[in-house]
Amino acid sequence: MNVFIERIQHAGPGGDSRAQPGEIDEALQSGREFSIEPGKRAEFEIAPGQRAVVYLLQGSARFEGDDTPAVGGDTVWFKPPPDGSGGLLGVEADTPVRGVLVSRPVQESRRKA
Repeated sequence: MNVFIERIQHAGPGGDSRAQPGEIDEALQSGREFSIEPGKRAEFEIAPGQRAVVYLLQGSARFEGDDTPAVGGDTVWFKPPPDGSGGLLGVEADTPVRGVLVSRPVQESRRKA
């Protein structure tokens, strides 16, 4: 089952990320960096009880479920998989994409959000 977007924080003017200072550095250390070629797609498994956040570093992509677009500098939060089951986060690249996926337990992500 796909995980669905909870909210997107779009990049500021000029494509600058609105992530908090240090947030991207922390994501790079604790997350999974990924790249996707244009026209290709990737799926990432989200464990039960986890909330996923994607920091899109560059490019433009669409997230499966509702085909929501995002561009470099955007931060995308996903709802946890329902009913304690795992889920899939699908990403399709419109241009070359580079991003970081972070997945944390729901309670921990609530404190940080």
